[in-house]
Amino acid sequence: MKRPYQKGTGTLISVLIIFTMGLLLLTALQRELEGTFNISVQERFYFKAYNQAASSLSWGVSKQWPLSSLSHRTSRRHQGWYCETEQINQLKSCIKPMLDIGIFLIKGESISGNRSEKIILYQSAKTNEMSNTTEQKLVPITGGWLDFCPVKNEKFCLD
Repeated sequence: MKRPYQKGTGTLISVLIIFTMGLLLLTALQRELEGTFNISVQERFYFKAYNQAASSLSWGVSKQWPLSSLSHRTSRRHQGWYCETEQINQLKSCIKPMLDIGIFLIKGESISGNRSEKIILYQSAKTNEMSNTTEQKLVPITGGWLDFCPVKNEKFCLD
């Protein structure tokens, strides 16, 4: 009995097909992981900016602002934001009197280094005079926290 002569080309082709399919699957997996990584980097920058804006807003609410000079400015409709920054923690908070007397709008901003996206949070607050002093303190209005400008006129919230 004579054995047939086998060259092994069929086996070699099937091994090459399996390697090619594996390479294609690994390439697709790498692209998927790169996309997921880019999304997680963007989310990290967003959460950092959001937390910085929230910290700036909290700092602005608890800060002692020159409320009497802000309240008595002329042309209340056209006055700009009065801003202060705290360099150590990179906080920026601004205040502006609203059209209602004794109501102020505080905004906390994220100071982004090289990124152009900036998150701004707003809090409405009213003045509360202390009983035994002439000092005025800001008290946040319940439900006054917003992540968009609460005034209908968009120019009011612009810098």
